[in-house]
Amino acid sequence: MFTKIYGFISGLTIGILGGLIGLGGAEFRLPILIGLFKFQPLSAAILNKTISLVVVSSALIFRTDTIPFSLISEYKMVILTSS
Repeated sequence: MFTKIYGFISGLTIGILGGLIGLGGAEFRLPILIGLFKFQPLSAAILNKTISLVVVSSALIFRTDTIPFSLISEYKMVILTSS
């Protein structure tokens, strides 16, 4: 029960801080995964990267009305080689 409440509150806080500061939220998510939810550092890093990948992928999909894929595809090598 408390894990769901902590998850909701921390997710809400990360979303608000990430949105206000302009960061993706990963900078706030990793310490919470390790400190509050007691993940091992490697597991927390893998989960954090996975969540970031989902966020970036969904942003690319849902913003195609604003920036079409034809413009994005010009930068495919930058997208594929950055990590």
